Amino acid sequence: MSGTRDVPEGAAALRPAGPAGRAWDRLTGWLGSSYGISADVVGSAKRGWSARYRRGGKSLVLLDPATDGSTATVVIGPSLWATFGAAGLRPATREAYERAHPYPDGRWLRLPLRDDADVDEIERLIAMKSPPPRRPPAARGPA
Repeated sequence: MSGTRDVPEGAAALRPAGPAGRAWDRLTGWLGSSYGISADVVGSAKRGWSARYRRGGKSLVLLDPATDGSTATVVIGPSLWATFGAAGLRPATREAYERAHPYPDGRWLRLPLRDDADVDEIERLIAMKSPPPRRPPAARGPA
């Protein structure tokens, strides 16, 4: 792959194989049904492709595919963390927050996306950051 002509079509084109693929499908399905959004594929053939989900111009999550376990990056601002705290979050997620460098827009939590427990945790963080609308609009474009 080289150049912009070879950009994969949507998150489904980036889907990893095996259990990581099932977790990927579950999370991307939830994003589509809960928020009515689809992925923008960002990156390059040289550096790799990612699926970016945005709502109202703000990033909800960035998914990076890998056969041995994909990752999800969620940016959590300090006010959000102070409001919700680490209540109900797994110790690994709390540790990821503490280890992450504090940028002006928040801390970038890079979390594993391998199984249902990971998906549950990522969904919880995304919903804390931006609660799903009561009636999500129909998804646009390829997922």
